[in-house]
Amino acid sequence: RASKIMQDRVLATSNIKVYWNTVIDEIVAEERIQSLNVKNNGTGNIENIPVSALFVAIGHQPNSEIFKPLIHMDETRYILTQAGAAQTKI
Repeated sequence: RASKIMQDRVLATSNIKVYWNTVIDEIVAEERIQSLNVKNNGTGNIENIPVSALFVAIGHQPNSEIFKPLIHMDETRYILTQAGAAQTKI
């Protein structure tokens, strides 16, 4: 489950639709991802959702402790990047 802060952010974002009680049944792709078939856990119904990308996130606990001597991190151990970029100090 997502943290309360992440839940609130998602629910407050107008261009995100939350599909409750669903799992990805199939990723539909030919060279590139085209859509997802999602299955409702309660009804068993499958819905096709057109998409152009898929982001998979498993947990929100960074495994960055080994980099601590080399890189700047915030208090929750997330690696800090340079403003406006995905670059780090390395």
